[in-house]
Parts: sequence; structure tokens; C-alpha cells
Amino acid sequence: MSNPAAFAGLWTSLPVPLTSWILEVIQSMGHTQMTPVQASTIPLFMQNKDVVVEAVTGSGKTLAFVIPILERLIRRESKLKKNEIGALIVTPTRELATQIHSIISLFLSAQPNPITSSSD
Repeated sequence: MSNPAAFAGLWTSLPVPLTSWILEVIQSMGHTQMTPVQASTIPLFMQNKDVVVEAVTGSGKTLAFVIPILERLIRRESKLKKNEIGALIVTPTRELATQIHSIISLFLSAQPNPITSSSD
């Protein structure tokens, strides 16, 4: 069985650099390096590619999709309009939805310029 804690490179080695405050949150969570799942999927997500992953618990799947979602929302040329959906995450269980919500909330609480909707 593979080691879910295996590392596959530094966060700074991604082809598209992460926003500084996102990188700070990742490091504050104790994630100094990417897992293989993160290193292989984040660049694809950032290129707007479809990705399918099956991996063991603890392999870094949640951050592998949360980070690109946040980065893509931050990098939008125009802000989201009122009632416009920037991302939709579907989970099979309430427990997983709660976990994902907690992680996204951690990131959003650290952002210097909150992502807000325009009144249009």
C-alpha cells in the first residue's frame, strides 16, 4: 500500500505560483510540501482541465481541489455578480461537506481582500 504522507515537491514548484496568503495558510496548516495527488492535479485544475482522482484518506484530495477553486476565483477578471455561483462542490456525505467547509473557511478567514459579490 502506498504511503498517503508521501511528498511530491514544494508548493513553490507549481507552474502557476500560488497567491501569497494562500501559501501562508497552507504552511500554517503544516503542509510544507505537496502530496503526489496535489502535485499531479493542481496544475491541471489551474489549466481548467477535468480531473478524476481515487486515493486513500489522507492523500491530500481536499486541498487538491480547494486550492485551485480559490485561486481561480481570486484571479477572475471580474467579480462575481450577486447570486452568481463561482464554484459548486458536491459531496457524498454531510461529514465530508463539513470538513470541506471548515478548510475553505480557514482560507477565507485569512484573505486580505475578501471575495465579495458586486451588486450588479
